[in-house]
Amino acid sequence: MKSRHAKEIAAQRTAWRLLAEDRQKIWSDYRQTFGISDSGQSQTEQERTPRDQFQDAASGRDPTRRKPENEQESSGRSNRQGWRARRSAAERKDDGSYRERDRGKSDDSGGRSRQRDRHDPD
Repeated sequence: MKSRHAKEIAAQRTAWRLLAEDRQKIWSDYRQTFGISDSGQSQTEQERTPRDQFQDAASGRDPTRRKPENEQESSGRSNRQGWRARRSAAERKDDGSYRERDRGKSDDSGGRSRQRDRHDPD
């Protein structure tokens, strides 16, 4: 039983390998016929997604001065601007944009939004 199963697996692998080789040959013929370069997944300005174009426009970045993707990842922390940017309190205090949160301490309500205790009888 095990030897028969091993032979079937070997036959299936051979069939799939031949199919993959045939598919690669057909695609290479197609690329050669229509003059498509086999350079991979490089994105030019025209091929960029509308989402990428919108993010660049909304953040005010110049798309021509954009870093390559792998260079952004290697720089450690991302320098993305916009609504997703999250900075620590220390960073915001350093540049003067830190704002103390109002947590209702002025009226000494202990942060509760209700005026009275609901368990306290009237």
